[in-house]
This record gives sequence, structure tokens and C-alpha cells, in this order.
Amino acid sequence: MAAMVPTPTTEEAMTPKIELKPAGVAAGDPMLAKKPNVAGFKFVGGKKSEWSGPLTDVTSPIFDLETGKRSVIGSLPDMSPEDAVEAVNAAAAAWDKGQGAWPQMSLAMRIAAIEKFVEELAKSRQAMVDGAPPAAPAPVHSSSSS
Repeated sequence: MAAMVPTPTTEEAMTPKIELKPAGVAAGDPMLAKKPNVAGFKFVGGKKSEWSGPLTDVTSPIFDLETGKRSVIGSLPDMSPEDAVEAVNAAAAAWDKGQGAWPQMSLAMRIAAIEKFVEELAKSRQAMVDGAPPAAPAPVHSSSSS
């Protein structure tokens, strides 16, 4: 008969058996120079607008080997509670209690809209990868056909 192996405690089970170092990149690494750019702008109600208020850094999960800190790849607006309410109200208006254009679209129309958005976004891919501020994707409008 095989010997019984004791069941580990939750703490024992959650403790890693090996320590993994985080991914890192040196300051001179060409890949660091190609980091994406996340520009500081506000996107509410389907509209992109410039942001002149305070910003919060957006970081990569990749660490800078010299500083030991996560690499900063851009910034996002540090929006106020009023800005957050504006965003929630815009989302609620778009939803319109389930009667808005998006929730009323057929699945095929939503898929087509997302594919169109991805197509527009792909046009800015290289600029984002190279760190140049991307142009805003063209608005996606639904068509009446399905």
C-alpha cells in the first residue's frame, strides 16, 4: 500500500516553489525604443478629446533593468469624479435601457462594426508600436442592413 501524502495547507499550496524574476529590458535595448505610446487623451461618448488635466502613468509589465521599476509607456487622464459621472452617463445614454443602437443591433452587425474598428485601428498599429501618437480611428457607424 502506498504511503499517504499529507494535503498541503492553503498557504503551502500558494507559496511558489521557485522565485521567478520579472521580465526586464535594458535602457539601450532596441525593443525599449519601440515601446508603444499611450497618449493622454479623454475618450467619452464615442469622442476623443485632448486632455490638459493631471495624468497617471501607464506602465508595462516589463521592468527597466537599471531602475528596477516598470517601464512607463504613456499616460491616461487622471479624471475627476465629475469626469467619471460624465463617462457613466454617456455609457447609459448609449445603452438607452437596452434600446440604443448597439444593443439593438444584430450579432452580425456588431461583429461587422468591431471588424471595421479593428481595420481602422490596424492602420495606426505601426505608429503605436513605434511610439508615435496614433490618429484617432474613424467613427464606426452602423448600417441598416444585416
